[in-house]
Amino acid sequence: MSVEGSLVVGLEALTDFSDGCYLAYPHTNGFMQDGRLVVGRVRPGFVDLEVLDPHTRNLVPLKSFPEEELQESEKFLWFDVALDDDRVAVCAGNWVYCLNPSKTGLGVVKYRHRNQFPPPGGQLPSIRRDGLSILFECRESRRYRMNRLDLDSDQVRCVVEFEWLANHFQYSPFDPGWIGVAHEGATETVNDRVWAVHSGEAALGKCLFDQTGSGLYLGHERWCFDRLSCLVVAYGESPGGPRGVYECFPRSGEMHLVSEGDRDWHVNVSVDGRWVVVDTTGPSDRAGRGWQDAGQVSDILVICRRSGERRFLARVGRAKCHPRHPHPAFSRDGSWIYFNDADPIGEGNRVCRMRNPFTF
Repeated sequence: MSVEGSLVVGLEALTDFSDGCYLAYPHTNGFMQDGRLVVGRVRPGFVDLEVLDPHTRNLVPLKSFPEEELQESEKFLWFDVALDDDRVAVCAGNWVYCLNPSKTGLGVVKYRHRNQFPPPGGQLPSIRRDGLSILFECRESRRYRMNRLDLDSDQVRCVVEFEWLANHFQYSPFDPGWIGVAHEGATETVNDRVWAVHSGEAALGKCLFDQTGSGLYLGHERWCFDRLSCLVVAYGESPGGPRGVYECFPRSGEMHLVSEGDRDWHVNVSVDGRWVVVDTTGPSDRAGRGWQDAGQVSDILVICRRSGERRFLARVGRAKCHPRHPHPAFSRDGSWIYFNDADPIGEGNRVCRMRNPFTF
């Protein structure tokens, strides 16, 4: 089915390409409880976090990081907002920060801890939904640590240590006793990408799905809000199938197909669990799979989680490098889908939103 002619109907651009704003990473949260959201912003000499009001489109500064205080490879910063608390976790340079946005959108910065062995680039912190602790990564030689910072006591402890490249740590919003971990690397060679850690049931971590012999290449896992499971993408490059979005259950080890797609890239889910959203590696209506004839565009598709039905939402621009990927996310009530849109030359980025096509 062609989607030409309906590419921008109903699209609301909340920022301009020149603003350089971008959304939180798909497995983290960017939304505050009052409907505003935290966005990153890249501008000459600085990387900022700002609070965006989607109704007025006003941006209010939260914290600015001068480039000279960041690592060489940190051209942008990832962040995570506590679902029930609004505190914001961000790692910048060698430091872990907790930011407290006020009711007017301004923030109070609290220095917490120095990361003695930072990763070679921006990392993805995770904050518990109650705002009590932050997970962040530390690297020393060939050891990869998951550290937890307690925000009441300022104490830091190592949760678990791996001998392979572990990142994308993420608290389960349904049960924060469970923590997601990615075994990072090329998806065609890393067969145990999706892991979880639990102090009682998997203290050293366990693989949720071994893709060996399955013909599937997995990645971009994201915990669900409504039950103890995570969604994961079987990429278009997978030699087997069906490709698309799967759901993994850490206790049983089961995995089942949610919706089939040959170009799925990142995945996200609504808080109530009814809807799933993906962006794609190229036009969803073009023949081929994965990055074949992908061009510089990505489609946003919304999925009914129960039936697997897909509905086209928008076609947007994408660039090769972060943070100019679409990275779609649902508003807290599920009625809106937010996403990034890169300009045609891949230098500017804006934040947009559209109505969930399943809810009106």
